[in-house]
Amino acid sequence: MKKTSAFLPLALLLVSPASAAVLIGFHDFESSSDDETEDVAASGFSATVDKNTDSRTGGGSDDAFYGGSALASATGDGLLRVVLGSYTITTLYSASATSSYQLASLFFDATTTTGSGDLSVSYSINAGASIPLTASPITLTGSTASDTVSQPYGDYGVDFAGAILNPGDSLVLTVTITDGTARMDNIALTGDLVPEPSVALLAALGAIPFFRRRR
Repeated sequence: MKKTSAFLPLALLLVSPASAAVLIGFHDFESSSDDETEDVAASGFSATVDKNTDSRTGGGSDDAFYGGSALASATGDGLLRVVLGSYTITTLYSASATSSYQLASLFFDATTTTGSGDLSVSYSINAGASIPLTASPITLTGSTASDTVSQPYGDYGVDFAGAILNPGDSLVLTVTITDGTARMDNIALTGDLVPEPSVALLAALGAIPFFRRRR
């Protein structure tokens, strides 16, 4: 049993990522017709929101957070994203990057003025198969105050199941609204940096003498 426990930290070091960080974030909806570009982006990342036929309008969430996360965002510009039907967020990760990311969550604030509104999210990597992030549609909070800069906005987050984004990859997120029109603000994609295999291996090997001494 002692031999087995000595090698447990090695396995943990090889697979455990760092804490999640914002890879791309949207909170200033400055354009009424063109695609939005990200307001926050980690090194090597860029992203756009395809507006389709939708638009921005005055209002938005003013709690200064991305969804229900503890990740603070900028306050925003007093504008929000009106969503009817579906739209996409396309994220590109530079081919010159040297590390991979394990995707963690998509956070957002949302509400609807219609009393109902179901939202679902799916994703694909490098134009591959579409994978749903929500087992069933999310029923959004209804609020007659959704076009003013005030709460309540619902705080939402959907999790990825271990999807990996490698250098040169493209990620397309598709957000679909049914039974209503949604208002969305403070949208962020988060991920965990996957440790370099060589760095993790060296760190793990350095710990082996310690466990030998304990034995």
